[in-house]
Amino acid sequence: MERSNPYADLDKAILAEVYYSTETRDNLLVLCDDYGSRFDGTDDALHAAEFVRGKFESYGIGNARLESYDYRGWIRGPATLSVTHPIDRELACISLPYCHPGEVSGTLVYVGDGTPEDFDAAKDDIPGAIVMARTSSPPGHRWMHRTEKYDRAALMGATGFIWMQQLPGIGPETGSIGWTHDALIPGIGIAKEYGDLLVRLTERGDGVWLTIKTTDESRPMRAHNITCSVGGSKHPDQTIILGSHIDGHDIAQGAMDPISGTVAVMEAARVLAKIADRLDCTVRFVIYSNEEVGLFGSITDTELHADEMPQARFMLNLDAAGRPGRKGAILARWPELADFFRHAGEEMGGDFPVGQGLSGFSDHFSYLLRGVPTGGLGDTEGPPPSGRGYGHTFWDTAEKPQLADMRDATAVACRLALRIANTNSWPAQNRDQSAIRELLDNEPGLEQYRLTESLVEKHGESILRWWQPEG
Repeated sequence: MERSNPYADLDKAILAEVYYSTETRDNLLVLCDDYGSRFDGTDDALHAAEFVRGKFESYGIGNARLESYDYRGWIRGPATLSVTHPIDRELACISLPYCHPGEVSGTLVYVGDGTPEDFDAAKDDIPGAIVMARTSSPPGHRWMHRTEKYDRAALMGATGFIWMQQLPGIGPETGSIGWTHDALIPGIGIAKEYGDLLVRLTERGDGVWLTIKTTDESRPMRAHNITCSVGGSKHPDQTIILGSHIDGHDIAQGAMDPISGTVAVMEAARVLAKIADRLDCTVRFVIYSNEEVGLFGSITDTELHADEMPQARFMLNLDAAGRPGRKGAILARWPELADFFRHAGEEMGGDFPVGQGLSGFSDHFSYLLRGVPTGGLGDTEGPPPSGRGYGHTFWDTAEKPQLADMRDATAVACRLALRIANTNSWPAQNRDQSAIRELLDNEPGLEQYRLTESLVEKHGESILRWWQPEG
């Protein structure tokens, strides 16, 4: 039986705006082609932020502004990977953001997908060695972030870390390895083809000897979030946050990740500004900086707006939301919200799966640590992703995201924001600190968070860097 839709008139207005417009595609092309990766600390990052603020203003939103902050940034330097036994060869590689500069040598220990079981099987060989792990997670296993594999290698005494791309033909995958701390050992990324070569060499049985050299720098920098808000006709102190980051990694345009979601947030602001007087709660739009290297932008936003967090109903993370696939809801372990989102999906009349899932590696996590209900768009019922695809590589370029997918993400985000803003019976309460701690201690998807705490315990507070500049 079809569910009646109390928002039918507003849904029609939203859908007409979204599907008539090419604004998401137009904005994506400017952000990718004109401003490159928008890696924070660069002029392009600032100019891209100013472009977004200007677009918000052009949509008639008068409170659009940059919110700037200082942090300790990172600059990529040349990296080398030399094989000295059983062959003599230099392989192309890239350092991983916040990589520790230095030169280390050691035997290669290959741990495959880098599951806890893989590491445990190699525990006697890892101390003093260079560990190589694939970017993949095995079928049926929980997804494992590279920092979990890196931290596990560091905790077990490795001297270096190699991040081996799992997909052929697209080169190495980059990504930060100092998520909440200074990277303790050098880490590099290599293409699948070079990783396969190293694996074949290990199969000869007489060991592989490697030298890694990295030359990256870390220095104080300044970054900029962009924010604006609309609505709040009845409950201006209660907020819904729609967010995505703008920074890509320095080696690529970062079109699918993150800009396909960034432009969905921008378009949601344009569309919802037209019905602002019909939004009972405030809808705030945030374009974050520095997600890729430590969530610094969203951490800063939760600090600058700390007084708003207790009244925040929901944070919807649209990071890379324009990728292909169904645009359902993935709730960050909020079972009490499942019925609300299912009913919303029924009202919207679409194929809208609702599931639960949580990781600590995108901007929603900063709000989760404040107790705010969070979630994103995706499909927990579909096949699990095999990896990032082109994400975090040289080839995440502007032709990859499709207009239809970005329109779908925008339409769902707008219609969800409307329903969250206007319901009189929001079913969730913000978590208190004890509930947050329980989640951090027990959630399988937050294993890396616990590994970081182990590293701090082992090496001391000196490894923590967060986002503050030195001095």
